[in-house]
Amino acid sequence: VPTPTPKPISEIVKEANYKLENDSISGIKPNTSVESIKNKIIEKGGIVTITDKVGNKKDNGNIGTGDKINITSGNTLNLTVLIYGDTNGDGKISAVDYVNIKNHIMGSGSLVDVYNKVADVNSDGKISAVDYVNIKNYIMGVDNVIKN
Repeated sequence: VPTPTPKPISEIVKEANYKLENDSISGIKPNTSVESIKNKIIEKGGIVTITDKVGNKKDNGNIGTGDKINITSGNTLNLTVLIYGDTNGDGKISAVDYVNIKNHIMGSGSLVDVYNKVADVNSDGKISAVDYVNIKNYIMGVDNVIKN
């Protein structure tokens, strides 16, 4: 049986309805399970392993900002998960994220690395009161206020 030709990883990510951003993967909705992400990527032709932000293999629970998705299809990419609004890496958007953004804006807390990036939920290049209000609105049930 001939070995199937590997698909470009960018194509696998796109077909799974996610976005490749440099060495990150976005377009993942909050509260998405590790299992559903794995299944979607495998279904599109990739071999997948997922690890948490400290490198431990992750087989269950929610995928969160800072987790790593390792996709192999011919070559291998190790992509950092970005879930816009998930500033603490738990895969949810909650009051904790709202407070993290407020504290960052007020100077009493600091969001670094990918957590700083996902706090900019409207993608205007800065973390501001608009992002803070968008998180509040999302928690209150308003759709389309957070970039996916």
